[in-house]
Amino acid sequence: MEFNKEEFSASFNDNEETRGQILETIASTEHGKTYLENHAKNYLDSKSGAIRGELYGNIDSDLKELGYEKPAGVKTYEFIKSTVQSLKEKAALGDPTAIETLSNENKELKAKIESGDANTHFKDLYEAGKSTWETTLAEKDALITGFHTEKRNLTIANDLNGALSQLALSEDISQSIKDIVINDAFNKLSKDAKIEGDGTISYYDANGQMLVSRKTSEKNTAKELLQAALTDIITKKPSGGGGADDNNGSDGTRKRSNITLASAKTQVELNTTIEEHLSSNGVLKGTDEYKKQGDELFKEYGTNLPLR
Repeated sequence: MEFNKEEFSASFNDNEETRGQILETIASTEHGKTYLENHAKNYLDSKSGAIRGELYGNIDSDLKELGYEKPAGVKTYEFIKSTVQSLKEKAALGDPTAIETLSNENKELKAKIESGDANTHFKDLYEAGKSTWETTLAEKDALITGFHTEKRNLTIANDLNGALSQLALSEDISQSIKDIVINDAFNKLSKDAKIEGDGTISYYDANGQMLVSRKTSEKNTAKELLQAALTDIITKKPSGGGGADDNNGSDGTRKRSNITLASAKTQVELNTTIEEHLSSNGVLKGTDEYKKQGDELFKEYGTNLPLR
């Protein structure tokens, strides 16, 4: 039997029972179900859009009648939100307390302008900030000063330690006693010492007078000053006779034992002898002075020696 579209449409539209059977048959298939759902959704969207448009149109008309016309391109709910906020702010000004507060603030400002104190508020802010800045600056200056002080103390201590390493201290005096005397001398000499512009160190007395040699009028070296300050603990040269120690100079400086160093047969033996010699003279191992004296002695006595 040939399908007649016109007869099917007439039967579907005019016969409710037939229409129900056809829709039930369509809905029972997957494709038919999807088709009906999409059709229903499109129908609802078209209707709800029209309803929303009509609703917002009526709201816009009502607002316009009240004197609040919505600008073109602005959504209705955004316009309502901004309008309500504006009304809220205006309502706040209707509060007698708010008006009174605003009026008093204006009076105070006018009074400050007339008296020349309009910038008092900002001046107070500046002073508060200035105090904070000054505190921060003082802290940083203290750090810088501390750094320079530490550097100065270290430089002077190195000068005094280098000079001390050249002096022969008495082995008959306990180390604790020698430490007390040495620390006292170091403290007194370093207290007023100054590092000059050329990097040299000058030592001064408590009155600010530079310490100079009476013989040459040149400024005293750290070694000369320590010799005078540590007289009681420096090894004394015997007055004469067979008991004299030829390893000690008249100035308290420990002389190297030429006989011992010259008797070394190899460079290895000489290195050991040099280490013992420097240690016995109070030269601290690992210091620049230790390396300097060690190199000088090795150059003098070990040039022609075999390694082993």
